[in-house]
Amino acid sequence: MSSSRSASGAAFSPRSGLVLGLLALVAPQAGSVAEAASATTAEIEPRILAQQGLAVALASTVLQSQFDVLDYTLTKNKLCHAKPDGSSVKLLRRKAVSSTVIESTVDVYYDSACTIPYVHALSTLTSTSAGTGGSFAITETAHYTGLAGAKLGSLTLNETVTITSTTEQLTGLGTFAPVGGAQKVDLGLACTIPVNSTGKTVTFPCQGGFAQDFPKLSLSLASVTPLTLTANLKAPYAVSFVGASADLQTGAPGALGIDTPTGASLGITGAGTAYGSDTTKGKAASFALFPPTPTHWAITDAAHGARVSIAVTSDTTKESSGSVTTTTGGTVLATIAVDQSGTGTITYQDGTVAAVTSWLLAD
Repeated sequence: MSSSRSASGAAFSPRSGLVLGLLALVAPQAGSVAEAASATTAEIEPRILAQQGLAVALASTVLQSQFDVLDYTLTKNKLCHAKPDGSSVKLLRRKAVSSTVIESTVDVYYDSACTIPYVHALSTLTSTSAGTGGSFAITETAHYTGLAGAKLGSLTLNETVTITSTTEQLTGLGTFAPVGGAQKVDLGLACTIPVNSTGKTVTFPCQGGFAQDFPKLSLSLASVTPLTLTANLKAPYAVSFVGASADLQTGAPGALGIDTPTGASLGITGAGTAYGSDTTKGKAASFALFPPTPTHWAITDAAHGARVSIAVTSDTTKESSGSVTTTTGGTVLATIAVDQSGTGTITYQDGTVAAVTSWLLAD
């Protein structure tokens, strides 16, 4: 695949720009939208916005690591590769089943010496022709581990990448299953990235999708939102992103999911009802699995008068914190604190504390 980033990860790759493209926006639900909005807004709004905000980081870490898996599978190099953000990647196993099918095992690490595991990815890459051109179909199971060695969960992925002389079109669907019985989460991505850009920046469109059940609220929340990403092609490879007019829906528990009805764009499946829309704005200091400060983003739900904001707070620990507040008066509805893996807690206004596992709410 064409890229301006080497296997060492030292430069910007158009594929890395997809990272923030999976921005997932979720939506509330109950028996009907009107009932949900009037009867349970105080419970719905902090959860929907918190999960939307956390999904930004989830998208970034998932896609950065997945494209590392693809890159290092194609390069065949089994050495440990340290990356500028302090992480590292290593190809453990690569088997050419045929001229068009490759099986691989790639590990992504928190540290630069390939010693503290983060993602253990088992993938099968199928291309329409030998080499790096044409189209790729990728199936993968990625196992996530926390900083202290605890298992966080597994992500199953099905992706397609189509390369032309001018663009890379990626469409992907995945399901994350956290350990301990927390709710599975459906994810989706569709991006069209220009390749071989020669300017100072590159701008491209993406769609991100997200669907999850919230059993304690008896709700299923889902959304698909368009995003425009602008990436700097020179160091420090910063990226900014904006999104508006998301398709937010609610449905019965288990009713909603994410799919690709046209093959190149995302849609919400199931019997959903429109909930509303919100806007996203943010920036990352660099294209990286663990971006440094200043990296921050916010999602504003003007119709319901609430906003979530999250930021990376430490270049050393890569911890992040955030809050959900009202847009008028700044009343705190929830606070968020997570470590480098996206694992920590969310504390709601009533004092209830719930777990966050790998950037996903567990309640």
